[in-house]
Amino acid sequence: MKKIINTIAVLMLPLVFASCEKELMTYDSESSIYFSDAVKDLGNTNSSDITFTFAKGQDSIKSIIVGVTGTAVNWDREYKVSVNPGSTAKAGVHFDALPEKLVIKKNALRDTIKLRIKRTPDMLTNNFSIVLDLNPNENFNTNLMEKTQGPNKISCLQYSVTVSDQIKKPQYWIEFFLGNFTRKKMFKMVEVLNVSPEIFTKPTMSPTEMSLYTRVMNRYFLEQKAAGNTILEDDNTEMTMGPYAQYL
Repeated sequence: MKKIINTIAVLMLPLVFASCEKELMTYDSESSIYFSDAVKDLGNTNSSDITFTFAKGQDSIKSIIVGVTGTAVNWDREYKVSVNPGSTAKAGVHFDALPEKLVIKKNALRDTIKLRIKRTPDMLTNNFSIVLDLNPNENFNTNLMEKTQGPNKISCLQYSVTVSDQIKKPQYWIEFFLGNFTRKKMFKMVEVLNVSPEIFTKPTMSPTEMSLYTRVMNRYFLEQKAAGNTILEDDNTEMTMGPYAQYL
């Protein structure tokens, strides 16, 4: 009986190897393309937010990683990405157009799209979205459509970037000291005091520091006014500090 079983096992080996080889070839020849961030074990997402609020530069580079299933091959494979018509940002205005040719290099399983986003004046009052779609071509299919995370389904084929240059009153902007919040005043304080704008977003500023900043800025505004250079807000009203300034 044992001899018969061994004989059957030997006869089945070629079939097993042939089956495995066929599955591997099928897997290799049907590689799927996807946005890598969507399938991470932690922090799965297919979107990101970019704000120029505290940025000094005019451009920002967003790196978006594209991955493929299967095994690496020893030749370059082009893949296709398009800008979704629902995007509100305009190529050539708010961001640079995508390269005409995007490639998964030979012996690689991913590529990085360097999306250059431009800082434009209309971002001060509006948010803009750039939505990228992965499309099938002769090298890759799009069978890996989504990933489930809890009650949510995350698209593996679409990536959205929201861009703005808007700013709201920071959490730790105390009006009794600093007066009404305006973007212009905040950056004037950053300039005069030589501090980072992030100090108004973190609970690290003590009342003593707040008092000092108020005193220095109030003196600055009064000196500029006396010199005939009254500092104005965008609506042409005089820029002033808060009620506490009158006690200094």
